[in-house]
Amino acid sequence: MCGRFLLDPTNSKEIEEIIRKIEAKNQEGKTGKMFPTNTVPLLVGTSDYDNERGFTPEIIDAIIDNNTKTRKSKIDELGRKTWEYIDSRGNKVVTNDRGGIVSVHSSAPKGKYIPK
Repeated sequence: MCGRFLLDPTNSKEIEEIIRKIEAKNQEGKTGKMFPTNTVPLLVGTSDYDNERGFTPEIIDAIIDNNTKTRKSKIDELGRKTWEYIDSRGNKVVTNDRGGIVSVHSSAPKGKYIPK
């Protein structure tokens, strides 16, 4: 998780405004290996609720890392590009084109993480 932060803008209007300003300023961020001088993706959208459903930051990273070759590109309802990473059990992570978390859920009741 080096260089990544998980923030839930719904908990604070100030954080939401900061995120908007950062995204407007940094429309293109670097992905892959990160160094201290690089602009890094800002992961947005995970919350305590996601953790309660079993989607910890480590699990989210694993779903992305293990399903990069089969990810699907989509355009959301606002016309923005997103990526869907779905593991073999039906756990899904949706990111925006800069790597920010849009949503996490599964096909299980209440969208809970489906373990091995």
